[in-house]
Amino acid sequence: MIIVTNGEKVGRLSITHWWPERHWWESVSVPAFLVRKSLRMRSRYMTVASARFEDGEISAVARCCKRDQPSREVGRFIALLRLARTLRRMGYRMERV
Repeated sequence: MIIVTNGEKVGRLSITHWWPERHWWESVSVPAFLVRKSLRMRSRYMTVASARFEDGEISAVARCCKRDQPSREVGRFIALLRLARTLRRMGYRMERV
């Protein structure tokens, strides 16, 4: 399990995968506007990494286009890397527990 902390606040990290055949209501952690945008972009796969705190949420998205070969491992790596960069700029860090 991975948590996000800055010394005071502690947040929980979650990763969600989405693909066009998966209905958005089956995955409540992927906002509908991201699903619509992915469908418009004809994405084959999308991974959303988010850090949830009691007062908000910080997210990062990785999409793969129709030329890519989607895999959960690559999507997870890209989304976590983007989220880690954003969190680091905000003074947070990710830790394994």
